[in-house]
Amino acid sequence: MSRRPGHFDCLTDMNRALILSLVAAATSLAYGTAHAAPAKASGASQALVVAPGSVVPLAALRFGQFMQPATAGTLTITVTSSVSATGGVAGNQNITQVGTGRGPGTFLLRGSPNRQTDIVLPASFTIAKGAQKMTVNNLNHNTNTNGGGKLKLDASGTAVLIVGATLNVGAGQATGAYSGTYTITVAFQ
Repeated sequence: MSRRPGHFDCLTDMNRALILSLVAAATSLAYGTAHAAPAKASGASQALVVAPGSVVPLAALRFGQFMQPATAGTLTITVTSSVSATGGVAGNQNITQVGTGRGPGTFLLRGSPNRQTDIVLPASFTIAKGAQKMTVNNLNHNTNTNGGGKLKLDASGTAVLIVGATLNVGAGQATGAYSGTYTITVAFQ
């Protein structure tokens, strides 16, 4: 076999086999180190914008008028407007009422339709006439059957919150007009 200058065609079978093996190994390494294409997915997202809740007082919690008792007692107004009395107030509360008389406190709740509310009432508060005071306690409120023991706004986004309580009257409680305030907290869910 004669060689021409600058021309190399004298690869032996062994050299050809070695070159082919190296090319095959390099090709398999290149494919082996390649990364798979990233997987993609779309997630859902939601938001609900609700009207801010509001509470508007409609009527005061009214214990009305009763005779000065000789012994201590209580006067209770329920959320259904029924009245009961104990101790020295029993029998002394059945007098003609003037003005708005007796009744539970009422508030109008407004917000987005069908929202439930968590309502927190104070454990007690006082009403006073100067230095003379009486304690109001056992506050409670109405619920509705759709609220799971809570008060739920209706389809128009309103509900009436009704508050009942017990007035504790001392023996010989000083006569006069007593007043005070209480704070309720309504969390709209």
